[in-house]
Amino acid sequence: ARAVESAEQDVVAIVGHEPDFSELAGHLLGADAGRVQMKKGGVACIRLCPPGQRGELQFLLTPRMMR
Repeated sequence: ARAVESAEQDVVAIVGHEPDFSELAGHLLGADAGRVQMKKGGVACIRLCPPGQRGELQFLLTPRMMR
């Protein structure tokens, strides 16, 4: 999570597996543990905000939406 939060690029793409992917998304969004549940093959776009602020969910796509 620290590597993502300190990235100097405008855009960062992360690929992962459960349960770590949901935990990372939740951490970046400032959500309580277990609140974010990604489906296998899902995609989330999170705008990273300045340090100390939570990220902002731009969109969330489920595998079914991408068929």
